[in-house]
Amino acid sequence: PRSTLFPYTTLFRSRCIRSAFRQVNAGSGPLFDEIDAAASWLAGLDTCTGKIGIVGFCMGGGFALLAAPRPAFSAASVNYGAPVPKDARTVLEGACPVVASYAGKDRISRTDLPRLEQALTDLNVPHDVKVYPEATHAFLNEYEGANGVIAKVLGMRYNPDAAADAWRRILDFFSDHLSTPA
Repeated sequence: PRSTLFPYTTLFRSRCIRSAFRQVNAGSGPLFDEIDAAASWLAGLDTCTGKIGIVGFCMGGGFALLAAPRPAFSAASVNYGAPVPKDARTVLEGACPVVASYAGKDRISRTDLPRLEQALTDLNVPHDVKVYPEATHAFLNEYEGANGVIAKVLGMRYNPDAAADAWRRILDFFSDHLSTPA
């Protein structure tokens, strides 16, 4: 019965999420291996131009940022990602161009943005980092049903104006950095 399995699925999810956070904090692990495998698979497609982008949201934004220096990627989109590493300049050495969208009311990462911007500038990495002052974490997500209720309880709100601008910036940035063959 569902009631007997629920504690185990919750425990599994909790362990999975903790493992993912450990990997994003370390910048390595099985999830990065999966990212590399996906990039290799894409590169092998006949329809691939030789340029690959990576997009991440929330914890995935942290993965996208840390994957930006990997040779497989030609552009990265980081959206309200995990905290920026303290040694961002070292970690982001050799990074591909980065477009990043953050929320001004996001307690997770808003204080890290000057460090991110400075590291990308110091490394001469083309970048577009923008903070949406009135947006909250997950402002690009349109939640429905139970997920919508949970998001509201956690203080996360879809912001249509910020989302539209962020998507425009992401698509323009990717068009500029991914549209021509490598």
